[in-house]
Amino acid sequence: MTPAHSGDLVWGAFSSTAPWQVPEANIAWTTTAIALRQQAQAEVPKLTKSRRLPPLMRMGVVVIVFVIALVPWYVRKRRGSFSSDVASRANVSLRLRRAVEKLGATYIKLGQIISSGEGLFPAELVDEFKRCRDQVPAETFASVQLTIEQDLGARIEDVFSWFDTTPLAAASIAQVHRARLLTGEDVVVKVQRPDVSVMVRKDLRVMSWLAPHLIGRIPVAALANPPALVELFAETIVEELDFRMEAANMLDLARMMRDLGQEGYVIPRPHPTLVTRRVLGAVRRNNRRRTRLSNGSSKHA
Repeated sequence: MTPAHSGDLVWGAFSSTAPWQVPEANIAWTTTAIALRQQAQAEVPKLTKSRRLPPLMRMGVVVIVFVIALVPWYVRKRRGSFSSDVASRANVSLRLRRAVEKLGATYIKLGQIISSGEGLFPAELVDEFKRCRDQVPAETFASVQLTIEQDLGARIEDVFSWFDTTPLAAASIAQVHRARLLTGEDVVVKVQRPDVSVMVRKDLRVMSWLAPHLIGRIPVAALANPPALVELFAETIVEELDFRMEAANMLDLARMMRDLGQEGYVIPRPHPTLVTRRVLGAVRRNNRRRTRLSNGSSKHA
């Protein structure tokens, strides 16, 4: 690596060495991100508005997946087949985690939220859903390659000299791969799962229909307003569906840390030309003497 130009270190909390410089202005996706945030904010009320019926086909799939997952556990519990309540909770937690993985990004994201709910949810459920943070079954490399080539408008070999077909991690919305550019720089590439944008919006409509029916019916719902939680969840996940907003958030966070004089934090540099709606390329390594932040939005993938 060669020392980075002073330009981006003046305004951003980046590492002192990096393979490229991020200009403070004149990056196409930074100006686009402003309009995208406004569009996302305007879309949320439409996705979460009260409706008579949910998307029936998606609702049917959700019900079937959870029924298939939970009926065997319920039968065993009724028969007294579990050696203890802990074993019963561990079994149902495993089944629920596998069910949300089958249902995709929206429910995996909910699993990530549950994984942070120590004290609110059973310990077995929290521990099981921690796997939803970065150990979700990955997409095939063929699917990853197709997404990259569609978004970048070029064959993968025309952009990268090497691309690891095995992901570093896989989560709800995307998975991350190591790669090397033709110009020699090492990068990590975050690639969105196919069709996740469409499915998330369908699931939000299902949740917005279901949420009012949960009020007063389950213990957890007594702690908060389910419709309000769905709306807050929608605000978060809709923005995460466009990586141009995430890359812009990385630059905003780098700028804020620099303004506050927080020298102990390093924000990864997004690559100026490797950011699209479904692909985000960023610097692979930072100065190890400083604390690293995983992404600009501090959210799970």
